[in-house]
Amino acid sequence: MSPGGKVFAFTLPVTVHLRDLDALGHVNNAVYLTYLETTRNRWVFDLTGKKTVHDFDFILARTHIQFRSAASLHESLNVALRPVRLGTSSWDLEYEVREARSGRLVVEADSTQVMYNYQALRSMPIPQGFRRTLEEAMKRCGVGL
Repeated sequence: MSPGGKVFAFTLPVTVHLRDLDALGHVNNAVYLTYLETTRNRWVFDLTGKKTVHDFDFILARTHIQFRSAASLHESLNVALRPVRLGTSSWDLEYEVREARSGRLVVEADSTQVMYNYQALRSMPIPQGFRRTLEEAMKRCGVGL
């Protein structure tokens, strides 16, 4: 459970590196997209057993980020996520990025992913096995279906 009282399905520790910083000395806003992407892809690949870029069957449709505090060089961050909505072909994730030691909230975010058939170049329904996995994760996180 996060200090904010939410239960998350997956958390990935991230260390802030020099390359992540902007000219003001804090993590550049665009870098948080990479933190979210890395966490999301690791979680989905862990859930599904997928291994390569050719295994991807979803695309990112939308991301919304709220910046709450600045992160600095060498800070350890925890990027946590949980599924919060399932549609026919899309699913939403909610994220928190917190400084690991203090629990300070750095970022709140959410994203929409769409299942995608890269051969047909169009969306497709969420496969039943993956849908069940997402539903189970939502239940474990206390998110209503």
